[in-house]
Amino acid sequence: MIQAACYQIYSQDAAALAAFLGYLLEVDSWQQEQPVSQFVVATQPPIKIKSYTGPPLKAVSPSAEQDALLWQLASPDALEQIMQRAAFFQYRQQQEGTAPAILQSQQITLDGRPGWQMLDLDGRRWSFVVAAPPKPYENF
Repeated sequence: MIQAACYQIYSQDAAALAAFLGYLLEVDSWQQEQPVSQFVVATQPPIKIKSYTGPPLKAVSPSAEQDALLWQLASPDALEQIMQRAAFFQYRQQQEGTAPAILQSQQITLDGRPGWQMLDLDGRRWSFVVAAPPKPYENF
């Protein structure tokens, strides 16, 4: 899992990925011009997306947990909302005839917690799981 003060990722279509993530996570996204052109998605920590023009990135293998971007959600309802927003975004892209932001997605279970996983337009894996409930205090 990546842990940093700011995520910095590369995309063949930085604008499309920033718009999708902003919509999916219900946060603002904008283009930043200085020092180089990049897009910022206002999550905590922020995600900076820079354009990449080389060969297609290699998809992340399902066993590469250290390379996955893992988002913990407060409740099963929050997970359901993420999946619904993703489905609506894909539907809207189909209607507009634009390239899909999600290559594939599936529901998952991680350590007994429900979740959802997707590959973005660059083959990068994002995982959204319901956070583990807090442990009750045992000795009062």
